[in-house]
Amino acid sequence: MALELSLDPVELLSHIRTLQAKLADLADSVRPDVGTEAVSLDAFLAGLRVAWRGGEVRPTAIAPTRPPRTWRSRIDPFASVADDLDRRFSASPASTAREIFDALQAEYPGVYADKLLRTFQRRLKAWRHEHAKALVFGPAARSHHIQDAAEKSGPQSIHSDPFRHSSDGEIIGETAATL
Repeated sequence: MALELSLDPVELLSHIRTLQAKLADLADSVRPDVGTEAVSLDAFLAGLRVAWRGGEVRPTAIAPTRPPRTWRSRIDPFASVADDLDRRFSASPASTAREIFDALQAEYPGVYADKLLRTFQRRLKAWRHEHAKALVFGPAARSHHIQDAAEKSGPQSIHSDPFRHSSDGEIIGETAATL
């Protein structure tokens, strides 16, 4: 009760206006560490139309770019029936993933739970992508990895010198010494 009696709204309003005036003075004053070039209001407003394209200006707000992950984090649940899946996909390419998955569940009861449907859909999508690519670019376009394509194309050379490499991409032999 004593606190309520000591508060004066007129005095509080006067104090707020005094602080606002000081803040306006600070905003209007020119500091030596800040650029003094003035931007016209029209130029500022014109810049607002495209300012959103620049994105976030804080460097901490930008997520670091990472290379795509190429490894599996879980064991492939459909690895044991991969040939059967390829046969099913080829037999009915227009069927939905749900229809083929239901047929798979009927053939292997209790093995494939409903929670694997999304994984199955991704697998069917990859199969369709691979076969569409083969239709457009020919069967050679179906290779999965660059290294597979390199091994199929035969020995490679750099300036007519044989280029040998290990399976993990490390250069071996005379070629390594010359690079």
